[in-house]
Amino acid sequence: MQDGSVDERSCRYKESVDNEVVLSDLRRGTEYEVQVRARTMAGYGTFSAATLVRTMPNDTPDSQLMVTGVLVAMGTLLLIFIIAMAVFCIR
Repeated sequence: MQDGSVDERSCRYKESVDNEVVLSDLRRGTEYEVQVRARTMAGYGTFSAATLVRTMPNDTPDSQLMVTGVLVAMGTLLLIFIIAMAVFCIR
């Protein structure tokens, strides 16, 4: 968009060779829909169910943001691990 705003339905993809990814440039107090999928030697798996997450509001202390970020990252890693194990066990 020309005015610098972001379309509510915009979509971004992040790839990683590790089992984690960091989402950056998020706005405080904003709701995001996140999906993950595994990639193995057999190819890409299907996307997970969408998870709605909300960033912390502007008045949240930074220490609480750090704890929240770590918990979100650990949950995402666990979901990726479960998907990868399911794909591996099915084959």
